[in-house]
Amino acid sequence: MGLYKIKSNILSDNEQNRIIETRRKDRSLNKKLLIVFIIFSIPLGIYFSSRFSERLPLTSKSSTQIPSKPVLVTPSPVASESPTVLLQTDTFREAVSKAINAANLTQSAKSPDDWKIVTSEWEAAIALMKAVPSSSQNYPIAQQKIIEYQKNLNYAHKNAIGGK
Repeated sequence: MGLYKIKSNILSDNEQNRIIETRRKDRSLNKKLLIVFIIFSIPLGIYFSSRFSERLPLTSKSSTQIPSKPVLVTPSPVASESPTVLLQTDTFREAVSKAINAANLTQSAKSPDDWKIVTSEWEAAIALMKAVPSSSQNYPIAQQKIIEYQKNLNYAHKNAIGGK
């Protein structure tokens, strides 16, 4: 009768080391491929999202911008009240816009001429806030802003005359 060679399920040390090393190489390769994929996916994602947002804007790109002119989307049945409301809101928004511009200019102002420009912006913002009618819902805020803007105007005026 013949002898059969029985194959053992136990691997030799060399075979085990080769298998472990192969698995490590596969994992390393997988990690490298993932990194390469991520590196190329991010710019592509940015590119395509910018392209699609131009065609299908889902949100407003200018949520912080303040419109300078009133825009009527639909006609109002009461024509005399609608423009008044829009003008009240417009005056307040213009004042806020002037104040934001003045604050931005303040950050870079160096010369007395720069400070004179800042001063004129604060003066315009204050004048517009004073023009907000007492019937406006923004009137209480406008009154607070006048005081705040006056302090900023004083600071800008001191710098404009060279009295830092």
